[in-house]
Amino acid sequence: MYQSKKINRPLRAGVWYRRPEFLEFLLFGLLFVALTALACFFPMQGDDWAWGSHIGLERLSNSFRNYNGRYLGNLLILALSRSHFLNAVAFALVLTLLIYLMQKAGTGLFRSTCLFIPLLFFLMPSTMFRQVFSWASGFVNYVPSMVFVLLFLVIIRRSMQPDAPALTVWRAAFILVTGFAGQLFVEHVTLYMVAASLLMLLVCSLIKKKLHVESLLYAISCIAGAAFMFTNGAYLNAITSPGYQEIPSFSLTGWLRDAFHVFLDQISDLLVWDNIALNLFIALLCLVLLMKTKETKASRRILRDLFASGFVFFISYQVYLTTGLQLLGAYQKYISAIGVIVYFVLLAATSLFFINNSEIKWSIIFFCVSTLVITAPLFIVKPIGPRCFFAAYVFLVLIFCEFWQYGRQAGMLSLTGRRLAVPVVCALAVVLLFYFRIYSTVWEVSQQRLAYIDSQYQQGETLIEIPQLPYKDYLWTCDPINELWTYRYKAYYQLPDEISFKLVSYDQWLTDTGIQK
Repeated sequence: MYQSKKINRPLRAGVWYRRPEFLEFLLFGLLFVALTALACFFPMQGDDWAWGSHIGLERLSNSFRNYNGRYLGNLLILALSRSHFLNAVAFALVLTLLIYLMQKAGTGLFRSTCLFIPLLFFLMPSTMFRQVFSWASGFVNYVPSMVFVLLFLVIIRRSMQPDAPALTVWRAAFILVTGFAGQLFVEHVTLYMVAASLLMLLVCSLIKKKLHVESLLYAISCIAGAAFMFTNGAYLNAITSPGYQEIPSFSLTGWLRDAFHVFLDQISDLLVWDNIALNLFIALLCLVLLMKTKETKASRRILRDLFASGFVFFISYQVYLTTGLQLLGAYQKYISAIGVIVYFVLLAATSLFFINNSEIKWSIIFFCVSTLVITAPLFIVKPIGPRCFFAAYVFLVLIFCEFWQYGRQAGMLSLTGRRLAVPVVCALAVVLLFYFRIYSTVWEVSQQRLAYIDSQYQQGETLIEIPQLPYKDYLWTCDPINELWTYRYKAYYQLPDEISFKLVSYDQWLTDTGIQK
């Protein structure tokens, strides 16, 4: 993968604050502080109530037997669901580390894309945001797993450099531990790591013309970690017994039929079309790069214009879907599915034919293939939801970063340095303020609700009217809506068993109780 060469320019005395290292430290430090502050307003939701109560301890005492093989994710949520502040710090630390590794794995110049990465994360669809970021039980599996994936890519890329560090015992131990640990979070990422480690072992050994030891160690540790995960009885039950989590029986015709319908009904939207902002960023960037590519041969000009037309169609169709129109009727989902296939073909083909830097070219193709490979297991398991596609979203952001890096290197993009930083930082600040407004309100109402439950119970009430939390589009199972969630909600907050709830809207609750907003 591509690594830009650092350009060391002499700096005048007294301008240490302009050094890239200081600017990088400052940026990630401010990002960590902002993310910690934001996460302090995330309420515990849904499964968090179970993990933070005696239910989670019972699962631990049973060694998560027949529950799942996400052992490290389970241990992490057991800890985080018991400390709100620890949860906020862990969220900020892991997400900051993910963003840092993304700009190391995908690009060489820190200033060129690292500002885009957090912005694109906060512009992800709310359906994904609420399941991956604001919901602790989702976060502990889907975000740390990608940290280990990117750590793997960074280490392998570094080991292929001419000045690569020697493989010491400690470095080998670190590879083995992180390779094994990264397999114990979420299943489709585990399968991807096995495939990627074997591919890297083959490719790196061919390039080096000898066995590449770092890749071999990763392959061994990833296979061992995957074996440890899938020995959990939950996966055999998923195959043999229908339930909430299941894998359909292995009938070729039945599998193909189910996979086709899952692609039409869910995957095409969750993988691509729901990512409105990211799609427009990628497609517009590719369109600009194609239009600025000078070609002397007529055949290549025709190919360039054909690809550019494809991106114009993609942008137009994305805008059409965003409007919510259904002018295409029953054919719309088929056109959307075809559009997804065309989209990835366009990305890979644009890189293959019009990116002159071979390292960037193959990085983009690798990330395109990685997006598809990490999505493939989702064709045969159910249920699936937006959180399952976070890993694919990360790879799509990396694809954007590689195209941007090439545009800068080739002199096709004039927005660089401070002219780029100011608008992107402003946009990121606006988006963060938007989320602060939402989650601070949610946190206030959640605390208000708990205080009201306590006061009513002290007065002898057992049927208590409570408000639903606002901004449900940004929350995941945030109210005790049925018997199961009511039981877990009371277990987490240690509320008496005899209490029952009547859920009403927040505005109605304010009216009924006379409480001031």
